Amino acid sequence: MSATASVKALATRSGYNPSGVSERWSGTIGTVKTPTISESYSEDGIMVSISADSGAKIFYTTDGTTPTFDTAGRCTRGTEYKTAFLVTKDCTVNAVAGKSGMRNSTKASKSISCTAPAAPTVKLSASHIAKGDAVQVTWNGVSNTFSYVVTLIKDGKEVKSEDTKGTVASFVLDEDGTYSVSVAAKNAFGTSKGGTEASVEAMDDCVVRFVDTVENDAGGTVTKVFDRQEVRWGYDATTPTSPSKRGYTFDGWSGSYSKVTEDVDVHVKWKINKYKVRFYKEDGSTLIGSAQTVEFNKPAAAPTTDAVASARTGYEFTGWSVMDAADDSERDISRIDSDMKLRAVYSWKDKELPVVAQITDANRDAAGNYNVTVKLTNSPDAVTTALLRVALKTSAGKLVQTSRETFEVPADDTVSRTVTLKYSGDYVATVAEAEVVGIDGNYRTGGAYSEAVTSSIRNLSDFSYSEWSDWQVAELTADDESQVESTTQYRYRDKADHRIHRDFN
Repeated sequence: MSATASVKALATRSGYNPSGVSERWSGTIGTVKTPTISESYSEDGIMVSISADSGAKIFYTTDGTTPTFDTAGRCTRGTEYKTAFLVTKDCTVNAVAGKSGMRNSTKASKSISCTAPAAPTVKLSASHIAKGDAVQVTWNGVSNTFSYVVTLIKDGKEVKSEDTKGTVASFVLDEDGTYSVSVAAKNAFGTSKGGTEASVEAMDDCVVRFVDTVENDAGGTVTKVFDRQEVRWGYDATTPTSPSKRGYTFDGWSGSYSKVTEDVDVHVKWKINKYKVRFYKEDGSTLIGSAQTVEFNKPAAAPTTDAVASARTGYEFTGWSVMDAADDSERDISRIDSDMKLRAVYSWKDKELPVVAQITDANRDAAGNYNVTVKLTNSPDAVTTALLRVALKTSAGKLVQTSRETFEVPADDTVSRTVTLKYSGDYVATVAEAEVVGIDGNYRTGGAYSEAVTSSIRNLSDFSYSEWSDWQVAELTADDESQVESTTQYRYRDKADHRIHRDFN
């Protein structure tokens, strides 16, 4: 602030009248700025600081009166301010500032209360945390506070306490259990009563198991544990190495194991494997049907009996031989456990009878001779030397003629023998019978080496031939059942020019 002022003068003397008034100067006079009073709390009390315009003198009182000073700048009431001063009881601080050539400031006033602070309001960063983690404590600032006492309590006992001038603190909760935190504000005049509390629970570690349910030997189920982890509460478990299981492909884990807050079993997911199964004929390369897709541990559908009937005389199908499968396969077609290739296996049908006899033709020719052709197939075990017995019988089964012939068939081989028998008796031979028997010395017959087979006898004079077939490109071979003719034929086409002429008018 400022004010307008002027200087006027007159002279007086005893016995004389005063002189006239003379005005020599007039102008504006400034006013010193009102001082600022501030307070801060220390361990001993309240420190009061006063500030004013540069160069101005400050005078203050603490008894509620107004400070005064004379024109020479000497204090007439109160104390001249030099530095911050300590206050330890309630009072009112008044201050005035003055400066040469300026009008004095207006009075500044501030009430100082020397009382203990109020209790702050406490907040915690979480109500539950993992054992070993830190909980953060915050509270509101209280105006007349020098510092705060923060105390961690468990089971009614102080665990830790700290003194801070800030409004944030943190504590590591080393053990599981329930904790409370109190914050009290304090200054030189006392500590807030009944500091407010907040509670937090430190949670013990959780157990996370990665498991599978499997059958036991008794037909029940048990839990198989792949991995067991102790996980801090609220933290993530570590994904274990993917497990393996025969016949299945790992397909992930069922259930959450992140931010774990309780003991949990996480179950494995499996995807059942499917395998390709192929059945081949005896040669190991001719596929029977098509490939089958079979789930693990399920049976494959073996080809039908007709599909695997032996094409070789004397042999019968005896099972399947695995040509290709995984190294760890059990090679069991009733419980498929890998891709698999199987080959049909055959064995000699009757180990007691090493030879199979088949009458391929039995006829009576024009000369009256009976010709019986027998095909002999030997087992693969050894060379067979035996007697071929061929007999002629009537339709009533009466034996009218017989012959015996020694033969030899290599192992796993076939030979044919044509036996001619002469018979001109009173009976009519209509059936030919062939049987292989062993040689028991001096050409005596021993035990049977084949089953006895029969065939009707045909008279060649009874035969009539069918009409010739159409000509065909494929070359045919004559045998006992068919007669073949061949011919070379030629054809031509006339290339003479036969053109059609048309006239256009």
